Amino acid sequence: MKRKVYKGSYNGKHVCAFCKNWWDPTNSVIVPLQGGAYEFETNEQRECSKRNNLKTRANFVCNKYEPKM
Repeated sequence: MKRKVYKGSYNGKHVCAFCKNWWDPTNSVIVPLQGGAYEFETNEQRECSKRNNLKTRANFVCNKYEPKM
């Protein structure tokens, strides 16, 4: 399921899809839209380097968030 967000915040929270610790080197899950908004695939899972390479979903929220953009 795709969701629209603005500058890495989804429902006021920072999600893994926009975190530099979430393994997505080509940013294939994130799609830029007009007006500075982004869309991302919420069902995608990748490894998080700050969570011992545990696979997390793109819409997961945690306190280890570091913006990649």
